[in-house]
Amino acid sequence: MITAKGECSVRAKLLEDLYGDQIARLLDAELQQQSVLPRLEQGAGAIELKKALQRHIVKTREHVRRLEAVAAALHPHPFAESKAMLGILAEAADCIDSGMDTDLLDAALIGSLLAAESHEVACYTSVVSLARLLGRTEESDLLMQSLHEEKVMDDTLYALAEILTGETADAEHQLH
Repeated sequence: MITAKGECSVRAKLLEDLYGDQIARLLDAELQQQSVLPRLEQGAGAIELKKALQRHIVKTREHVRRLEAVAAALHPHPFAESKAMLGILAEAADCIDSGMDTDLLDAALIGSLLAAESHEVACYTSVVSLARLLGRTEESDLLMQSLHEEKVMDDTLYALAEILTGETADAEHQLH
């Protein structure tokens, strides 16, 4: 029979393992984006979308640095593949390779990017919660910065979708 103390240490170990796995998958997702975003930016037609992607490329580099710092503190250093991001980015690349016209391509890219941002927001929310639960305050703070930046990109993409489809002039104001 496991004692209460033993149960706590087993639970803490499981939470640490889960945290490490999620950090590793999130780092892989960001690294995948870091390699694909420049291609998406080149394929985009709308100036506003290109600018948003250029800003996000810079932010993605920062996210990678933060995640590498968090991962370095974990023992052993975790590695896991983000199959979800791999699929999302493959679909975005397929859009570029399809030869569709610029307006349609921009809409498709925004859709793919929104899927990527939704995935990242969910992952960052999870790791921030786990970091707090594990008492990893500094890591939680770093991850929270990235979570905020992902939410900003998500909002930017929604506003771009509205602008590019001509649904509202107010959306253009949200970009600035």
